[in-house]
Amino acid sequence: MLRVSVAISLCTLVFWIAGCGLEEPGTFDPNLLQSPYRAGAQNDQTEPLRPLPTGREPAYPSDVTAAEAATQPAPTTGPSLGSESTITLSLQDIIHRAIVNNHDIRAAGYQPAIDAARVVEAEAHFDPELFSDVDWEHKHEPDAGELFTDPITQALIRSNFTASDTMTTDIGIKQTTPSGTQLQLDDKDSFNYNYPRLYTLDPFFENQLTLQVTQPLLKDFGVEVNEARTVIARDNQKISTLDFRKQIEDTLDKIEKAYWQLVQSQADVKYQEQLLDITQQTWNVLYQRFLNHVDVTDLELAQAQTSLELRRTTLIDAKQRARSFSDTLRQLMADPSLPVSKDILIIPADKPTTEPIEFNVQEQIDSALDNRLELTEQLDKIDIAAVTAKVAENNLLPELDFVGQVGSEGLGANEGDAIGRQAIFRDVDYGLGIKFDYFLGNREARAIWKRTLLARMQAIETYRGAIDQVTADVMTASRQITSAWEQMVSTRLARDQAQKALDAYQARQDSGVPLTPEFVNTKLDIQDRLASAEQEEDRATASYNIAIEQLEKAKGTLLRYNNVLLEENPNLFTGKDYLH
Repeated sequence: MLRVSVAISLCTLVFWIAGCGLEEPGTFDPNLLQSPYRAGAQNDQTEPLRPLPTGREPAYPSDVTAAEAATQPAPTTGPSLGSESTITLSLQDIIHRAIVNNHDIRAAGYQPAIDAARVVEAEAHFDPELFSDVDWEHKHEPDAGELFTDPITQALIRSNFTASDTMTTDIGIKQTTPSGTQLQLDDKDSFNYNYPRLYTLDPFFENQLTLQVTQPLLKDFGVEVNEARTVIARDNQKISTLDFRKQIEDTLDKIEKAYWQLVQSQADVKYQEQLLDITQQTWNVLYQRFLNHVDVTDLELAQAQTSLELRRTTLIDAKQRARSFSDTLRQLMADPSLPVSKDILIIPADKPTTEPIEFNVQEQIDSALDNRLELTEQLDKIDIAAVTAKVAENNLLPELDFVGQVGSEGLGANEGDAIGRQAIFRDVDYGLGIKFDYFLGNREARAIWKRTLLARMQAIETYRGAIDQVTADVMTASRQITSAWEQMVSTRLARDQAQKALDAYQARQDSGVPLTPEFVNTKLDIQDRLASAEQEEDRATASYNIAIEQLEKAKGTLLRYNNVLLEENPNLFTGKDYLH
C-alpha cells in the first residue's frame, strides 16, 4: 500500500542507553526540570470574562438603526485560530520530532539496554575467577617443662613453651565451563618456623600446585542446562526490544489520530465561522426589515437570534477542540522548541487522502501474522518456558558429581628451592571421588517441573489467542476502511444537496418572498444541516485516514509505513550514543 504523502527518511532508531561508558547522573533536582515550564507560562494572562446576561433583553435596543446594529461589537467567540504563534508541520515532521524527543519512547528505550546488561551478567557466570588468600598465624603455647630432642644435635632441650609461625599464600584461578565442569588451579606457598626445632629443616618453605576437577554427571550436566540463564536473558532482551517497538507504535498511533483530528477540527472551525457569518447576515436582513416594518416580527428575530447564539457557542467549542489537539501533538512531540506551556498552534501541512485503496484481506492477514510484535514476543516467551522446563526436568535427577584432584609438592630451605622441587613433579598426590546427593521423594523438584510444563502450555495457548486477536484486528481495520469510505461518499452527497437547498432558499429570499416564521426557521435549519454535512464529511475523511493507519498497525507494519528503522547499535556497551 503506497502512502499519498511523501515520507521523509527518519534517523536510524536504536536503544537509547549506552553501556559502561555512561556517566553517573548528578543530583536529581525536580525543580530544575520544572523551571522551563514555570518560566514559559508565567507571562500568559487570560482575558477577563464578560458577565452573564441578567434578563431577556434583545440583542440590540429597538432605537438602534440597522446600520448601527451592523457595527455593534458581537459577543466574542474567543481568539481566532492563528492569533497566537503558529507553526506549520507535516505529519512526518511531527513523527520525526517525537521519535527523537518523546519521553515515553526515551524511557522505554532504556529497557533493552538494561536487559542487554543482564545478558552479559549471565554470560559472565562462565568467566574465570582469580582468587588469592594470605594468612599468618603465630602460636605460643605454655607447657609444664616438656623435653624435646633436637633433630640435628640429638640433644635434649627442656622448654616451658612451644612456639610456631606459619605464613601461607594461596593464589589461583577457577572457572565453571558451560558444560558444568568446575575447574580450579591453585598454588599454595607456606613458611613454617617452630621453636623448639621440630624438624631437621626448620624453618622451611613448602610449595604445592593443585588441580581440582568437579564434573556433574546427572544434575547440572550439559551446556543446555548451564547456559539456560543466558538463553533466557537473551529472550528477555528480545522481548524488551519488542516492547520498545510497541511504545513507538503506540506513540505514532496517537500522533496520527491527533493529527487527522486536528485537520478535521480546524476545518470545523472554518465551517462554523462561515455558518456564523451567514447567520449574522440573515439576522441583519431580518433586523433591517423589522425596523422598516416590512414582514418581520419579534418571532422571526428571536428565531434568528437563537440560532446565532447557538452557532457562536458551537464555534467556541470547535476552536477549543482544535487547540486541544494541537496541544496533544506538542505533548507527544516533547520538542523543547515547542513547549506545552507556550500558546503555540500547529497548522497541519498535509491534506487527508481521499483516494480509494484496494487490498486483499488475506494478504493483510498474512502480513500481520509475519510482522505483529505480539506474536514474536509470545514465541520468545514460549522459548523461555521451554528452557525453564528443560532445567526443571534436569533438576529431577540426583546429584552425582565426579571429583578428581592431582597435585605436586615441593619443600626447601627457601622459597626458590621449594618451587624448584615442586616443578619437577617428584612428589605427586592425586585422588578420585564420587559425590551423591538425592532428596527422598524429590517432591519440590517434581512440583517445579510440573509448574514449568503448565507454564509452557499456558504460553502456547496465549499464542493461539494472540493469532485470533491479530486476525480480528486486521478484519476490523479493513472493515473500518470500507465503512469510512462509504461514509465519505454519503456525507459528500449530503453536503452537496444541503448546499443546493440553501442556494434555492437564498434565491427565493432574494426574489422577495415574505420572510414568514416558517421560511426563516426552514432556512436556519438548512444552514445547520449544511454545516453538519460539512462536519460529517470531514469527520469521515479523518476516519478514513485513521483507518488506513489502523490497518498498518494491525499488520505490524506501522514503523515501516512511516519510514522508521529500528535496529540494534553495534556499539552497544561502548559508551557511544545510540541515536544516529
